[in-house]
Amino acid sequence: MQFIEQLCLALALFPPARFLPRLGITAAVYAVVIFAGGYLIRALTRPLVNGDVRPADETTAQLRNAGMYIGWLERFLILTALLLRSPATAGLVLTAKAIARYPEFKHVRFAEYFLIGTLLSLCVAMIGGLILLKLLYGSISVAP
Repeated sequence: MQFIEQLCLALALFPPARFLPRLGITAAVYAVVIFAGGYLIRALTRPLVNGDVRPADETTAQLRNAGMYIGWLERFLILTALLLRSPATAGLVLTAKAIARYPEFKHVRFAEYFLIGTLLSLCVAMIGGLILLKLLYGSISVAP
Protein backbone atom coordinates (compact mmCIF):
# COMPACT_ATOMS: atom_id res chain seq x y z
CA MET A 1 0.00 0.00 0.00
CA GLN A 2 2.87 2.36 0.72
CA PHE A 3 4.19 1.90 -2.84
CA ILE A 4 0.83 2.96 -4.31
CA GLU A 5 0.74 6.04 -2.08
CA GLN A 6 4.26 7.01 -3.19
CA LEU A 7 3.34 6.47 -6.83
CA CYS A 8 0.23 8.65 -6.48
CA LEU A 9 2.30 11.35 -4.79
CA ALA A 10 4.92 11.20 -7.56
CA LEU A 11 2.23 11.48 -10.24
CA ALA A 12 0.66 14.42 -8.44
CA LEU A 13 4.01 16.25 -8.47
CA PHE A 14 4.67 15.39 -12.10
CA PRO A 15 1.32 15.08 -13.85
CA PRO A 16 1.79 13.44 -17.24
CA ALA A 17 -1.58 14.70 -18.43
CA ARG A 18 -0.23 18.16 -19.12
CA PHE A 19 2.43 16.74 -21.44
CA LEU A 20 0.08 14.54 -23.46
CA PRO A 21 -1.30 17.29 -25.73
CA ARG A 22 2.22 18.45 -26.65
CA LEU A 23 3.35 14.88 -27.19
CA GLY A 24 0.37 14.22 -29.45
CA ILE A 25 0.93 17.39 -31.47
CA THR A 26 4.62 16.60 -31.84
CA ALA A 27 3.95 13.00 -32.92
CA ALA A 28 1.32 14.11 -35.42
CA VAL A 29 3.56 16.75 -37.02
CA TYR A 30 6.48 14.29 -37.18
CA ALA A 31 4.27 11.67 -38.87
CA VAL A 32 2.91 14.16 -41.40
CA VAL A 33 6.34 15.61 -42.21
CA ILE A 34 8.16 12.28 -42.45
CA PHE A 35 5.61 10.03 -44.14
CA ALA A 36 3.06 12.28 -45.87
CA GLY A 37 5.91 14.55 -46.94
CA GLY A 38 7.53 11.53 -48.58
CA TYR A 39 4.41 10.81 -50.63
CA LEU A 40 4.19 14.45 -51.66
CA ILE A 41 7.82 14.51 -52.76
CA ARG A 42 7.42 11.21 -54.62
CA ALA A 43 4.40 12.59 -56.47
CA LEU A 44 6.26 15.78 -57.39
CA THR A 45 9.41 13.98 -58.58
CA ARG A 46 7.64 11.12 -60.38
CA PRO A 47 7.89 12.87 -63.79
CA LEU A 48 11.66 12.98 -63.36
CA VAL A 49 11.93 9.23 -62.72
CA ASN A 50 10.30 8.44 -66.08
CA GLY A 51 13.50 9.58 -67.76
CA ASP A 52 16.87 7.95 -67.15
CA VAL A 53 17.93 9.62 -63.89
CA ARG A 54 19.45 6.59 -62.24
CA PRO A 55 23.06 5.51 -62.28
CA ALA A 56 23.79 2.56 -64.56
CA ASP A 57 24.03 0.00 -61.74
CA GLU A 58 20.76 0.97 -59.96
CA THR A 59 17.25 -0.02 -60.93
CA THR A 60 14.39 2.46 -60.64
CA ALA A 61 12.91 0.49 -57.71
CA GLN A 62 16.22 0.54 -55.82
CA LEU A 63 16.58 4.27 -56.39
CA ARG A 64 13.01 4.98 -55.27
CA ASN A 65 13.22 2.82 -52.12
CA ALA A 66 16.63 4.09 -51.09
CA GLY A 67 15.49 7.65 -51.64
CA MET A 68 12.36 7.01 -49.58
CA TYR A 69 14.30 5.75 -46.55
CA ILE A 70 16.94 8.45 -46.85
CA GLY A 71 14.17 11.04 -47.13
CA TRP A 72 12.47 9.75 -43.98
CA LEU A 73 15.72 10.02 -42.03
CA GLU A 74 16.56 13.36 -43.57
CA ARG A 75 13.22 14.94 -42.68
CA PHE A 76 13.35 13.43 -39.16
CA LEU A 77 16.83 14.83 -38.52
CA ILE A 78 16.09 18.26 -39.98
CA LEU A 79 12.81 18.57 -38.08
CA THR A 80 14.57 17.54 -34.87
CA ALA A 81 17.40 20.00 -35.57
CA LEU A 82 14.87 22.81 -35.94
CA LEU A 83 13.12 21.85 -32.72
CA LEU A 84 16.48 21.79 -30.93
CA ARG A 85 17.27 25.11 -32.61
CA SER A 86 20.41 23.72 -34.20
CA PRO A 87 20.45 24.76 -37.87
CA ALA A 88 24.07 23.58 -38.19
CA THR A 89 22.84 20.01 -37.75
CA ALA A 90 20.61 20.42 -40.80
CA GLY A 91 23.68 21.54 -42.75
CA LEU A 92 25.56 18.43 -41.67
CA VAL A 93 22.72 16.20 -42.84
CA LEU A 94 22.68 17.83 -46.27
CA THR A 95 26.46 17.68 -46.53
CA ALA A 96 26.55 13.98 -45.67
CA LYS A 97 23.84 13.28 -48.22
CA ALA A 98 25.70 15.19 -50.95
CA ILE A 99 29.01 13.46 -50.20
CA ALA A 100 27.37 10.03 -50.35
CA ARG A 101 25.93 10.71 -53.81
CA TYR A 102 28.80 12.77 -55.22
CA PRO A 103 29.94 10.21 -57.85
CA GLU A 104 26.46 10.12 -59.40
CA PHE A 105 26.41 13.89 -59.95
CA LYS A 106 28.19 13.31 -63.29
CA HIS A 107 24.77 12.30 -64.64
CA VAL A 108 23.00 15.61 -65.15
CA ARG A 109 19.48 14.15 -64.90
CA PHE A 110 20.33 12.39 -61.64
CA ALA A 111 21.84 15.57 -60.20
CA GLU A 112 18.65 17.47 -61.04
CA TYR A 113 16.47 14.72 -59.57
CA PHE A 114 18.61 14.56 -56.43
CA LEU A 115 18.64 18.33 -55.94
CA ILE A 116 14.90 18.73 -56.50
CA GLY A 117 14.09 15.87 -54.11
CA THR A 118 16.48 17.15 -51.46
CA LEU A 119 15.20 20.72 -51.61
CA LEU A 120 11.57 19.57 -51.50
CA SER A 121 12.39 17.38 -48.49
CA LEU A 122 14.15 20.27 -46.79
CA CYS A 123 11.16 22.57 -47.43
CA VAL A 124 8.67 20.05 -46.02
CA ALA A 125 10.80 19.52 -42.89
CA MET A 126 11.33 23.24 -42.38
CA ILE A 127 7.64 24.07 -42.77
CA GLY A 128 6.76 21.28 -40.32
CA GLY A 129 9.42 22.50 -37.90
CA LEU A 130 8.18 26.07 -38.03
CA ILE A 131 4.60 24.94 -37.47
CA LEU A 132 5.70 22.81 -34.54
CA LEU A 133 7.73 25.65 -33.01
CA LYS A 134 4.68 27.91 -33.26
CA LEU A 135 2.36 25.30 -31.73
CA LEU A 136 4.69 24.30 -28.90
CA TYR A 137 6.34 27.59 -27.99
CA GLY A 138 3.95 30.19 -29.35
CA SER A 139 6.67 31.81 -31.46
CA ILE A 140 8.91 30.94 -34.35
CA SER A 141 12.55 31.39 -33.44
CA VAL A 142 15.41 29.25 -34.66
CA ALA A 143 18.00 31.02 -32.51
CA PRO A 144 18.26 29.73 -28.89
